[in-house]
Amino acid sequence: IMARGVRTMTVLLLYTFGSVVSLAAMCFIRTPMVTMVTSFTIGFFAAGGVMQAGIALMGEFFPGKKGRNLGIYYTCMGLASYLGPWISSKFLSASVQGMERGTEAYMAAEAVGKINIMYFDLVVAIVGFALMVVLSFRHKIVFGKSVFSLKKAGEA
Repeated sequence: IMARGVRTMTVLLLYTFGSVVSLAAMCFIRTPMVTMVTSFTIGFFAAGGVMQAGIALMGEFFPGKKGRNLGIYYTCMGLASYLGPWISSKFLSASVQGMERGTEAYMAAEAVGKINIMYFDLVVAIVGFALMVVLSFRHKIVFGKSVFSLKKAGEA
């Protein structure tokens, strides 16, 4: 997409929005079909080169400091890779605390814990999208171009 002149910022903004919409649908429309479709779309938006686009965007804002940019980016990704599952485990353990494993009450509480994890994920996605909106305004100020304008040949 970016090779065709679409700005990195635009791709990240649209992919983050797509993740929010998909997660919201998964949280609020609880059917097997919606879950299958939104699982695919969330994977599409997450695996669509977003990591590389994020690194490229940091390079646009902070040219000349590629090693530092990469280090910061991967450190944040490492923290997220640790904190996400850790926070999720806290949601699950809090929902079933003091219950006997294998009972109906335990399974119902565990289901509530899993739904709370999805709500938490939705909140994180909304915050990420809000930050992308702020960054898109900053992009306009710094580079003087709308994130929705196409790049000209040879432009970064």
